[in-house]
Amino acid sequence: MASVRFEEVTRRYDGVVAVDELSLQIEDQEFLVLVGPSGSGKSTSLRMLAGLEEVNSGRIYIGDRVVNNVAAKDRDIAMVFQSYALYPHMSVYDNMAFGLKLRKMKPDEIRRRVEEAAHILGIEDLLKRKPRQLSGGQRQRVALGRAIVRDPAVFLLDEPLSNLDAKLRVQTRAEISKLHQRLGTTFVYVTHDQTEAMTMATRIAVLNHGKLQQVGTPQELYDAPRNVFVAGFIGSPAINFFDATVKPDGEGLVLQHAGFAVPAPADRLPQLREYAGKRVIFGVRPEDIHVAGAEPESIATAKVDATVDVVELMGNEILMYVLVGEKSVLARVGPRTQVRPGQSIGLAFDVGRLYLFDPETELAIGQPRV
Repeated sequence: MASVRFEEVTRRYDGVVAVDELSLQIEDQEFLVLVGPSGSGKSTSLRMLAGLEEVNSGRIYIGDRVVNNVAAKDRDIAMVFQSYALYPHMSVYDNMAFGLKLRKMKPDEIRRRVEEAAHILGIEDLLKRKPRQLSGGQRQRVALGRAIVRDPAVFLLDEPLSNLDAKLRVQTRAEISKLHQRLGTTFVYVTHDQTEAMTMATRIAVLNHGKLQQVGTPQELYDAPRNVFVAGFIGSPAINFFDATVKPDGEGLVLQHAGFAVPAPADRLPQLREYAGKRVIFGVRPEDIHVAGAEPESIATAKVDATVDVVELMGNEILMYVLVGEKSVLARVGPRTQVRPGQSIGLAFDVGRLYLFDPETELAIGQPRV
């Protein structure tokens, strides 16, 4: 077990900066997820930690040891890739034992480790099979088992669920979370899927264009995104954004969008006063948009006229796409809501849950109530 630390780590490819001065502390036994879109630098960061990519500048620590110039095999890490990378001619047992045999470990110890890992993963009855005889989920368990038997200080997982179908992804991510709890080892996990990040991570590090945007628990990133990118990336369905102008309204302020105005949240009036007459970006999550008349009595709301465009019945909820003027807005409402395409309705935005951002810096202006 060990902590991991990136200190101003940079990686360039032919003048293109893939990772830009990344500084990140990963605590011992933590499950940290690196998340971001394609090209954000998350896999490159993981591969530098694994010793598979050169570090152009900065330092990477595993525990108290700088590992920049340490060979991958000597870093006490185990990596699980998106592709299972199993030897097709070997049995499951031999695939899991292969790395231990290279270390010239005693046969009895190899057997003990393989059988223990197989028990943890529930694949004891598969040890004599070849990879071609396994399903995708079983192959992924074998790849995890091959990592577990090494008893590493740090597990590195690079999009390990990408090749699984939707149902199996849900099942396997729960198994990986339980595996982390059982092993008590540091996990560093890369994904582009923010749902995986939210459901599995102790903390999430959000990357974009090689730069670290924010680090925090899943709830912290959801409730208090640092900037527009994090607000838009974390949360499913995604947040709705609006351009608005801040205008005086008696002793308060309103956010004037084309066709409607929303009262500014009272707790953020001090920060917003300097934006009077200026543009801001405000966001509202789909679950904070209610059909007028069906909103909770305890919240302050702003009423907005809309026209229903598309209705998606999900069973436990309805995803309702509406047009507010010419802008498409997504609301998540209860499954008993009676709406149909083309219907004119009133919406109620939860004013206390509005997210506000500076349009130039894209940084948050205060934070909504939790």
